[in-house]
Amino acid sequence: MQCRRKYQYKIVIGLLFFLLPGIIHAGFLHGYTLDMNKNPIKNAQITLEKTGKKVFSNELGEFKFENIPTGTYLLNIEHKDFSTTIQSVKISDKTPDFIIYLIEKVMTVGPVEIKENRPIGRGKDISEDEVSLGKQKLVIKTEGEKKVTSSLTRSIDAPVNIIEYDGAGLQLGIGGRGLNPKRTAHYNTRQNGYEISADALGYPETYYTPPIEAIEQIDLLRGAASLQYGPQFGGMINFKLKNGPSSDHKKIEVISNNRIGSFNQYHSFNSFATKNKKIKTYSFYNYKIGDGWRNNSSYDSHTGFTSITYQPTKKLSVKLQLTKYFYIVQQAGGLTDNQFYENPQQSNRERNWFNIDWNIAALIAHYKINSNSWINSKTFYVNASRNSVGYMENPQREDPVAPVAPRVIITGNFENIGNETRWIKRYKIKNKDNAIISGIRLYKGWAQTSQAAGSKGSDPNFLLPNKPEYSQYKFPSANIAGFIENTFFLTKKVYLTPGYRYEHIITKTDGYFNQYTINNANDTIQANTIPSDFEKERDIHLIGTGITFNQGKKGKWIANISKNFRSVNFSDINIVVKSLRVDSNIQDERGYTADLTFSKNWNKKAFLSITGYLLHYANRIGLIWETDETTWDVYQYRTNISKSRTLGLELTNWLDLGKTLFSMDKIHKLNLLTNITTNYAKYIQKGTVVYGNWIEMVPALTLKSSLTYEYKKWLFSGLINFQSRQFSEATNGIESFTGVDGVIPSFYVVDLKTGYQLKKNITFQVSINNVTNKMYFTQRANSYPGPGIIPSEGRVYWGTMIFKF
Repeated sequence: MQCRRKYQYKIVIGLLFFLLPGIIHAGFLHGYTLDMNKNPIKNAQITLEKTGKKVFSNELGEFKFENIPTGTYLLNIEHKDFSTTIQSVKISDKTPDFIIYLIEKVMTVGPVEIKENRPIGRGKDISEDEVSLGKQKLVIKTEGEKKVTSSLTRSIDAPVNIIEYDGAGLQLGIGGRGLNPKRTAHYNTRQNGYEISADALGYPETYYTPPIEAIEQIDLLRGAASLQYGPQFGGMINFKLKNGPSSDHKKIEVISNNRIGSFNQYHSFNSFATKNKKIKTYSFYNYKIGDGWRNNSSYDSHTGFTSITYQPTKKLSVKLQLTKYFYIVQQAGGLTDNQFYENPQQSNRERNWFNIDWNIAALIAHYKINSNSWINSKTFYVNASRNSVGYMENPQREDPVAPVAPRVIITGNFENIGNETRWIKRYKIKNKDNAIISGIRLYKGWAQTSQAAGSKGSDPNFLLPNKPEYSQYKFPSANIAGFIENTFFLTKKVYLTPGYRYEHIITKTDGYFNQYTINNANDTIQANTIPSDFEKERDIHLIGTGITFNQGKKGKWIANISKNFRSVNFSDINIVVKSLRVDSNIQDERGYTADLTFSKNWNKKAFLSITGYLLHYANRIGLIWETDETTWDVYQYRTNISKSRTLGLELTNWLDLGKTLFSMDKIHKLNLLTNITTNYAKYIQKGTVVYGNWIEMVPALTLKSSLTYEYKKWLFSGLINFQSRQFSEATNGIESFTGVDGVIPSFYVVDLKTGYQLKKNITFQVSINNVTNKMYFTQRANSYPGPGIIPSEGRVYWGTMIFKF
């Protein structure tokens, strides 16, 4: 018995000596599961391979394993809403906290794809070509079929003010934060990440607008976007187009969207998408034709696009994209105040025409070095033209019956090529995450603008004489730029993103300008030819920084400040219109922007973003009134008029009322989206004629709100837009006999739509734009498409049939 006990003791002691090293060297693992926005993920299942041990993350995303033998293991992380991931981890008795980032996935049930119904949010902080940490960003899902109106300008769910050029959505006018919305010229406007404007340096206006049916989402990056995307004050707008079939289960998809509207309007959008293992394609053709709401406002528009994506390996993908945009529109001209209030549909211009021919080619390459590092390169080419011909006198003067008076013809031809290459890398310093993005830009541009006496007929004849009578200029330009930004994760919640951008810009001018002095009897008193031949080089240094405080479920705070720069628009400088003259010594605009944003998601039921901002111009360009000393004619004078400052507050809110009020109801879907902006915008330089005046084209209050209700096969949606009173020029004139300057009164517009899914692949919709038939306008033009008040459309009815196969 005693021997047996001794034998048992020996066995126990032997086992202790055998197990002791494992006990002494037992390790542990403590970590967190987070989404790409660093929000904690609850109920993620973490399995430690080889051990069979399994745990779930708590509300903070926290998990831990204890008493694990030291060594290298594989972690398998699974969650119903996120893609499964496997990561390697080395466990010891001093293993640091392990952070696991999960990517949200698209859920599928049988052949039907189900995506989260979130129309607006911040999007990814780190994408294939951008790092938006420390910046105010909105990602807007367009869902064109559910939009109340097909006008892209009115449909953008963002806190911006707008200019409406036409009801057909042929041109885009977006402002915001104290900026003029004219053709979105204060933004760096892009399609799929590459530039689409006429000339990024001297003529950044955007005449091409992609159709809303082709847009998957719109990215709006504000403030410090100047560091990654080049000098501007408004930020960056990127129209991300669709890239293949809408469902992963479809190999081929065909969509046909046909709309018939009042005033003989017909719009047809047709797309074709394919997909196999290595190749994706997406193409569309958009045709628009109609008489327009106003007299003399017919239009004929054609847009074509094709994209081919080839992915030979998991690391490399290449895209080739081609865009063609062509339209011709009859311009009804401007009105005086009296004419507008008498009948806003009237027009006394039958001979005014406008034409656009826009051609864009892009080659995009993306190479993934590893899971934490990749390179993105975009090469783009733009060949475009804009042409206008018409009678350009003030609207109170009737157009003489042809062929008595010649018209004025203005042409612009643009050609540019560029490349932007970016490198993004995520890395660690002392077990803390960091992210760096750097890039270079090479750009070469060429432009020519001409102005001459046009034909005396009424047709759209844009033919220039060999020697234009008024002016002709050539504008070659070149640009080399480089930037770098680095995000330092100071703690788990606080990250700092400083950045720097260098720009070397070369601009040249070669041409002439004929200046005529004409008296009230229309006689030429004097004619002078002023040649212009100069070259200007400048080096621009832009700096900025952003800081983020991420409180997880409690929300996120983002603050940033950056320098800004915007070059003079060379085309506007040389246009000759009697009502407009330009300072020959006008200078580039400089300043800075700063903003503070709070944003928060509520479990996919709601999104809130509130931003306070400051926009400061050191030498803002604007319009003031002058009098000609010879003829005593009164005209608008464009020059650097003053320093200015805009203080504002933006609110964007999305609320899924269906999930909030009826959490268990899967049949009823009710979504409310609201954007509110308030501005305080003043000229602040003492001693100038505009000191203390309100900045032009900046409404004090802008409201945009949409409500969408879906029940089984039914769709009901409504949209309201409101803008408070604003001024058209810096002297804050109330009214003029020409209609060129004065107040733009406050207005509201209500649009409604209803739809029914007749069959699985067929949907019928009816919509009414401007239900109350509100008479309003958003611009007073000093040249084209006026001069004078440009009325917006009244009530218009639409019927739509959508086919999907």
